[in-house]
Amino acid sequence: MSQLSDVREEIVLMNLRRRYEQGIIYTNAGDVLVSINPYTPLTLYDSDIIQRYNCGQRFEQLPPHIFAVANAVINCTAKAAKRQCILTSGQSGSGKTEVTKLFLSFLCETKRLHTPEKIVQTTPLLESFGNAKTVCNDNSSRFGKCLKLIIENGSISHAHTTCYLLERSRLVFQASHERNYHVFYEMIAGLPQQQKQRWCLHDAEMYFYLNQGGECRLHGKREREDFWHLLKSLEHLGLSEEERDSIFQLLVAILHLGNISLSRSQAQGGESVVISSDPLLRFTARLLGISSDRLEGVLISRFANLGVNSFEQLCLNYASEFLQQFFMGGGGGGGGGGGGGGGGGGGRHWLYGE
Repeated sequence: MSQLSDVREEIVLMNLRRRYEQGIIYTNAGDVLVSINPYTPLTLYDSDIIQRYNCGQRFEQLPPHIFAVANAVINCTAKAAKRQCILTSGQSGSGKTEVTKLFLSFLCETKRLHTPEKIVQTTPLLESFGNAKTVCNDNSSRFGKCLKLIIENGSISHAHTTCYLLERSRLVFQASHERNYHVFYEMIAGLPQQQKQRWCLHDAEMYFYLNQGGECRLHGKREREDFWHLLKSLEHLGLSEEERDSIFQLLVAILHLGNISLSRSQAQGGESVVISSDPLLRFTARLLGISSDRLEGVLISRFANLGVNSFEQLCLNYASEFLQQFFMGGGGGGGGGGGGGGGGGGGRHWLYGE
């Protein structure tokens, strides 16, 4: 794209559209790889494709592809011994989460990971606890993620994932046609019946924290199968059965918290709030391992009336604006800037999705 003589917006979009109509979803723009989500399975990620990009060629010498970015990052790190960074940017549903999966699959297939199972198994865990259905995307990541990979002798030996800006408000409120985090629906579908009875766990439609958006059933999503993948992920990461049960018991307690009813009461000439579902309060407190009096005090002592846009939304908007400014300032130019895919310096690699 950097070879275009006219870089007006309409010309750039026309170029991207023509390539897309030819089945080309990736386009290079200097150090930036532009990706257009086709919303359909493609044969661009098979093992033979991976091996084709597993080479010593420079970034600009290879056809545009996420694997070309992955190969460039590994080569630059190994040859120049300098840190590399891949930044993904794009609107909801543009494929940012899938980029991470494809990057890790490239590392696994090319034997660049010492312990690929543990790193790959973090994906279903993070998706279950951090992804949810929104109006725009059935599998939208509701948090930011920074994946740091430690490279030793040309292979990745350690990985560290930092999650930030989780949309905590989604736990208690979902807009119309949206859902809470996947893990709640997966848990209800996948837990053994005996365990569900012990925790008094019912269908998703029964819980206020799950039924507000009217989307308790998500077409095409296999909740029970995804729950099995989540269990395997927790097991691979070293969590014992007792630890896994503690996690799900806490999630069940959260659902019961949303069904505890409050009512107004006149007391000492003033108005107060009291718990009107005492049995559920006591049961939820038992799941949480605290006394019912303590839980009641937490629930009725105070509340905050939040506006439509919370502080976390302000942080999200600011981060998006900063990334956009960074992209426009140095990412989309010709060959200079931050030492892109093929050079020895190295620094940043962009993937911009649509």
